[in-house]
Amino acid sequence: LVLVFILYIVVTMSVINAEPASRTLWTVSMMYGGGRTTKIEHAVWSDTPDAANQLAIKQWARFDKQWMDNCDNVDGSATKPGEAYQGFACIECGADSLMINVDTVVYHEPNMTGVYTLGTNLLKKVLKSRGIDTSTAGLKGNAAKNALADRLKGYAAPPPKDAPAAAAAASTSTSTSTSTS
Repeated sequence: LVLVFILYIVVTMSVINAEPASRTLWTVSMMYGGGRTTKIEHAVWSDTPDAANQLAIKQWARFDKQWMDNCDNVDGSATKPGEAYQGFACIECGADSLMINVDTVVYHEPNMTGVYTLGTNLLKKVLKSRGIDTSTAGLKGNAAKNALADRLKGYAAPPPKDAPAAAAAASTSTSTSTSTS
């Protein structure tokens, strides 16, 4: 019974509130075989990747070091504070490879670790960690997942990078239109 409980903890993805007021979400993912299989192990709310980096580095303890080679940044020594971690090793005596990454979840860029690439269960856990409703009102499949992703995007999405420029342009066009009338 204890062994089953320990295995459940090890394989269950967790959401960590490193900084409860943060609206920046980081993921710790493990990519096997050059991307053949990728699994998000943890999601971390934090303004910097440092807490997620610590979790990522701890993931290497799952593997017997005597069967690892071609190691790159496994101990995190090449990762500077405030920089997202990335480490690589061949594992199981070269039978497979593993890259562990820390990435920020982006809200406006397709083809990145984006809010719409997260799975339904992860989205629910992340939303619950912030006390946000996870009901999908009868929606199923991708429709339910997209509704949850929209909710997370609405909560955590940073303003677009060009927001100050857009505000300045709007203010200029408003003053121009009032001065010409």
